[in-house]
Amino acid sequence: MQNRKNTVDWHGVMINGKNETSMSWKRSYPGDRVDRFLQASEQGRLAADIIRRLQSQGYETYLVGGAVRDSLLGRSPREFDIASSAHPRQVAETFPEARWVGAQFGVMLVPLQGYNFDVATFRRDSHYIDGRHPQQVKFCSAQEDACRRDFTVNALYYDPVRKRVYDDVGGWDDLGNRILRTIGPARTRLEEDYLRIMRAVRFAAQLRFRIAPELRTEIEHLRDKIAGLSMERVQMEMNKLLLAPGKRFGLELMQQFGLMRVLLPEVNAMSGVPQSAKHHPEGDVWQHILKMFDHLVWPDPVLAWAVLLHDVGKPITYAQNEKGEPTFYQHEAIGSELARDILQRLRYSNEHTTRVSRLVRRHMQFTQLPHMRQSTLRRFMDSPDFGLELELHRIDCAASHARFHTYHYALDVLHRFANTPLVPPPLLRGRDIVAAGIPPGPVVGQLLQELQQLQLDGKISQEEEAREWLSRRLQTMNDNRGSGQ
Repeated sequence: MQNRKNTVDWHGVMINGKNETSMSWKRSYPGDRVDRFLQASEQGRLAADIIRRLQSQGYETYLVGGAVRDSLLGRSPREFDIASSAHPRQVAETFPEARWVGAQFGVMLVPLQGYNFDVATFRRDSHYIDGRHPQQVKFCSAQEDACRRDFTVNALYYDPVRKRVYDDVGGWDDLGNRILRTIGPARTRLEEDYLRIMRAVRFAAQLRFRIAPELRTEIEHLRDKIAGLSMERVQMEMNKLLLAPGKRFGLELMQQFGLMRVLLPEVNAMSGVPQSAKHHPEGDVWQHILKMFDHLVWPDPVLAWAVLLHDVGKPITYAQNEKGEPTFYQHEAIGSELARDILQRLRYSNEHTTRVSRLVRRHMQFTQLPHMRQSTLRRFMDSPDFGLELELHRIDCAASHARFHTYHYALDVLHRFANTPLVPPPLLRGRDIVAAGIPPGPVVGQLLQELQQLQLDGKISQEEEAREWLSRRLQTMNDNRGSGQ
């Protein structure tokens, strides 16, 4: 068998040992903007180096997908995926440190200077048997590789050597018209992998694109299919959606298409639940949630999920007082349990689930902050996620009554304790109580708790003061015991 590097095949013509780009691309465009973004980051420059090295070995190789799309839109790429005519073993020959990460799909991971790059062999997928997995994968031409992808704007190929963008599916025009369209019939593409329904919503939100009419129709037709997806895959898409620049738009699309009803019926139930106009002039519970996402700036998945779920208990607890005003007693406690159920259903980690559930459970306590005694306040603010809780409170206020006095009060307290622990180490330990004559048992814990409260209230600050207090407290206990009290 001849060496692949020295043969003529569909990739193009070998000239002086180098591969010439196939002339069968339908369109090519200047790639100056993509080149600028590649050169602007170390990761981009390394991706271009990988492509050049593979091309120098005679393999047709391009930057593909989101990096090309985002660069053309003037956005800094975060991922740099590479597609090549090189088969996995040939990638490994060029990059001995490469690892197999998707052998059945021809994907190799090339580590380079602290970054990881996926290098995938051009492939064509056969019939999909389960809404996700193709029956068979065959290596193919770059043009066929483009045609198997999901959306036209994700199927643009960039050659950093020639500085040209190649397009076989109309992605360049759709990018300019800001429209999301599938490659080929929308139903066919969505049935290949039902997660593409979620991806369509996420891309539309992230890019602020219109969804093509045919794609909208098929999303509505196939929406119930997403219930059968792996919840881990749904979780990943939801995280990306909740942190996307157009997250509110994405949630609105999920509601419009009926996806929320299928995936998160508890969240869907918030739509139409009325609230007090005095505290929530923005409208019902769902409108409040959407407005909060307008104010969400921290890219933190725990905070994003807390924003989405902090009022999820309101539909269940909705009632009216004697004046006919909406009430939601204990909605934070019930919502905390609902949040736990939802996140467990989506296969989130115990840590993530616990943190979100805690934020939901505690979010109403912020109204009491200015009225708490100092010891209670300091314990409350010593929560491991208090920074996220405070940001949730700020967003909650910004999306409703716009009163921030409690938020600023909390900031003042944090400033006051900037150089002092909110809950400092105890002045005495259990062994000190036992040494003073109290046998091990519940009384020891009770005395330590009393002492900590005095310490947090600022009434005792030194170990000597603590020992004096303990002596007086034990004397009082002995006196009470002697008098029969």
